[in-house]
Amino acid sequence: MTTRDLLSIPLDDFAETSVYRTAMDEYSCDEPFHSPFFFGKLINDNCFVDSVINERKYYAYCPHCSKLIMLDKKPKDGDEYSCPHCCAEGTLYDFRNPNSLVGEDSVLYYGWLERLDKGFVLRLFEVSLDYSDRDYDDYTKLECYPDMRLYEVGREYWYEGKVKYFSLIEDADKFRFKEVSTIKDEAYVIINYENDYDLEYSQRIEDILYENPYSRTFIETISMCGSYQAFNTLSKYGFESLVSDFAYVPGFFYDSNKISKVLGLDYNKVIVDMEAGEIEINDVLAMRELQKYGLAFSEKNVCLMRVLFKAEPCVYTADNVKKTFKYLRNQWAKTNNHVARDYVDYLADCRKLGLDVDSKDIRYPTDLAKAHIRTTALVQLEANKEKNARIRDVYERFSAMCEFSDGEYCIVMPSSCEEIIYEGKVQSHCVGGYAERMAKGEDIILFLRKANKPNTPLYTIEIRPIMKKLDIVQCRGRKNADKSDEVDKFLKKYEAWFNHRKCDVVVSTRRKYYKAVRKTTDGKYISDWDNKTEYRIGEIIESRMDGNPDLTAVQGIHIASLEFAKNYCAGWVDAAILEIEVDMRDVVIPNAKDQLRTKRGKVLREVPLSEYDDCGKRYCSRCAG
Repeated sequence: MTTRDLLSIPLDDFAETSVYRTAMDEYSCDEPFHSPFFFGKLINDNCFVDSVINERKYYAYCPHCSKLIMLDKKPKDGDEYSCPHCCAEGTLYDFRNPNSLVGEDSVLYYGWLERLDKGFVLRLFEVSLDYSDRDYDDYTKLECYPDMRLYEVGREYWYEGKVKYFSLIEDADKFRFKEVSTIKDEAYVIINYENDYDLEYSQRIEDILYENPYSRTFIETISMCGSYQAFNTLSKYGFESLVSDFAYVPGFFYDSNKISKVLGLDYNKVIVDMEAGEIEINDVLAMRELQKYGLAFSEKNVCLMRVLFKAEPCVYTADNVKKTFKYLRNQWAKTNNHVARDYVDYLADCRKLGLDVDSKDIRYPTDLAKAHIRTTALVQLEANKEKNARIRDVYERFSAMCEFSDGEYCIVMPSSCEEIIYEGKVQSHCVGGYAERMAKGEDIILFLRKANKPNTPLYTIEIRPIMKKLDIVQCRGRKNADKSDEVDKFLKKYEAWFNHRKCDVVVSTRRKYYKAVRKTTDGKYISDWDNKTEYRIGEIIESRMDGNPDLTAVQGIHIASLEFAKNYCAGWVDAAILEIEVDMRDVVIPNAKDQLRTKRGKVLREVPLSEYDDCGKRYCSRCAG
């Protein structure tokens, strides 16, 4: 390696700010970690709480719902605890014991990848919450607002084709970086790392290293799977975008000082219609696919293939690919450059309507734009008919058991998907997307309104489909505003009425969903997310789960419809889809199309290929071949 001091290379000042913001977002989630529940004795101070305090008892404070809970006995430091009011989970710590190891569970590990003039550096940050700033002698409260501490604890350099590591050490009351032999980085999350090019998303270093088990660190993975020679060659020929993304696609480029070999393409053909600096990795992927079928690397062909090769299988085959591209280029002249996406959507609509997509008239309509509009309208019409019928059935079965009024406020149940969609538009929130879920019986949507204005939206409520006991998932006002104190009082009345009214209806809360997994050669079903969680048929699988419905890619067992699962694993040659039975009381339904998450579920079976549609069967056969 050169004599240049790597620690003197200027680094991005934006890194620490981004890490800080990401950590703030993570800490503000419902359950990013086990929250501390401080406990201890209190004095009776009416300025502190409204209720009377028993000074001989121990209390715990819930940081989620801000309520005090009187404990039966003195707990132990470190005991697991669940709030009886909001069910939030956490760990008990003695508020007045400065030696309590509070915050050990709150450490977050983040990485920030930066491109250097001759390589890359991965900066490693640790973020933690510091609860030490609390008054141990104050017997009027158990609250503590922590400070957030951020430290850069290590760096991994890949510079001029070689790897070096530096770790933060304390030396004579000073902190400085010192070169070390290696760094343990598996726990870190690279927050500016997106590996979308293999149609997957991966941020965690342990996931990245799984693909390269012989690498010790992330930077070593780059140095082994993406050679410095290829990096240098791309830089030399001016492929600026490819060089910027070089670290995100280890193993994508070939190891050579010849540009055509690095790209896997004829360089002279690549630059005919496009400037080298403008070419992105998805362009190269598209060109490789075009090359496989003997199609020209024209700008239009590349734009079309960027969409088509990622799309649902069977959009084109070896037999019709040239005809398909000729057809789409002609349609492009009539419409716009979104023709590829429109074509993919159009064929998907045709399959939903049961049309023969192998028929010439169906596959290649004279006017694609008009045909797409027509099929979309037909699909929506059919979907709304079925959806409305199911929502009406829910209304007729449960409205009498859910609708209520105290003279000032009232609860009403919608009887059609149009009512739910209208509610979402007026309130500027996402409830419109929940019509399908109410139709499926996954949840029930209710409208809270003024009794004298029953048709004017005020608050929207989502409850679980359990008729014996009220289970409110969320209550949102306009633009997702939280409920007011007045509305909260009304909901307590509603809950009391709901839980004591006559109810002879028993509603099953069990539903079946699906999950795409990887099937190993020895028949094991392994999660694609962490590459280690195993699903076993006939057994119950459990996981910690984030209960916030506003979040999507968070802790929990993610499940979906069969259609979503098939699309998710399209392209995997080792794919398997499992049918999983869950209790809806264990499920969170975020605002994400067709996806849910649960904390437990029973694995029933592997879905056989015969239950896939024709397109799926043909695609799996092509992959297996």
